[in-house]
Amino acid sequence: MFRSIRIDAVLIQAVIAGALSFAHLHDLAEAAGQSGWKA
Repeated sequence: MFRSIRIDAVLIQAVIAGALSFAHLHDLAEAAGQSGWKA
C-alpha cells in the first residue's frame, strides 16, 4: 500500500516537472520568435 502511494507521488512530481519544463520551452521559443509545435 505505502509503496504504491510513493510511486504515485513520484509519478505526479515527474508529470509536473515535465509540464513545467515544456511550458518553459514554449516561452523560450516564443521569445526567440520561433513558431511550430514548440511555440
